[in-house]
Amino acid sequence: MRRIAITNLKGGVGKTTTAVNLAAGLCRKLRERGERVLLIDLDPQIEASASSWLERSDPESRLLGALRGESGLIDLVQETSVPGLDLIPGCGGLARAEVLLSSEPGSETVLAGVVGALPERWSVVLLDTPPAHGWLMHSALAAASDVLVVIESGAMALGSLAGLDRVVSLVRQRLNPDLELFGVLQCRADARTRLYREVDELLKAQFPEEALSTIVRTDVRLLEAPGHCQDIFRYAPQSRAAEDFSQLADEVGARLGLRGF
Repeated sequence: MRRIAITNLKGGVGKTTTAVNLAAGLCRKLRERGERVLLIDLDPQIEASASSWLERSDPESRLLGALRGESGLIDLVQETSVPGLDLIPGCGGLARAEVLLSSEPGSETVLAGVVGALPERWSVVLLDTPPAHGWLMHSALAAASDVLVVIESGAMALGSLAGLDRVVSLVRQRLNPDLELFGVLQCRADARTRLYREVDELLKAQFPEEALSTIVRTDVRLLEAPGHCQDIFRYAPQSRAAEDFSQLADEVGARLGLRGF
């Protein structure tokens, strides 16, 4: 069961958009064979999170209890309206985790333990992380087998990527030696601009193996879909965003070695 942390050190780059629509894209093929995807929402900004998008919530902050080692995760799993996609919803109480747990020795590995205890029910587990360098992100990286970095195609993209690459290296050294940088995805890209081409060239020069060939182009449909609580395939199936996320799912599925991709 591959566990992919979807992350960046800054918000507003399309991280949650990627998490929801990549999950939905993978489900479109996996569900044909009875396989499922699990999305774990670790972003405490609930109003802009995957939980809000998928109309699921954890009103009792039970995920926080699991992060404290008080319970498991299996009872938190909820089915979503996307066929084949399950969700462990986040909660606003996750913001307290940084205060309550960051000073406890070894607490960054608790999530890895409870995720590892999940049954082999899902082919892929995606972890949507908060856009901040802190305890929650470190815990997600400790629990993951792979990291998918989402960057907004722009002048500051590679700077934030370099900072995150250092974080991944430290987590690998101290918490999770098996963690791999799975891929780097450009979101909100305008391939017509010179800036995009410059960023693309630099990205492929610095990360030749990790830079994904798929890019997610700018599309107003991606901004509209969360308000309708629909993934892009249901909200605008003929849009270029749906085309891009279908291609992304194919590329990720192929890299993971999943059957049918």
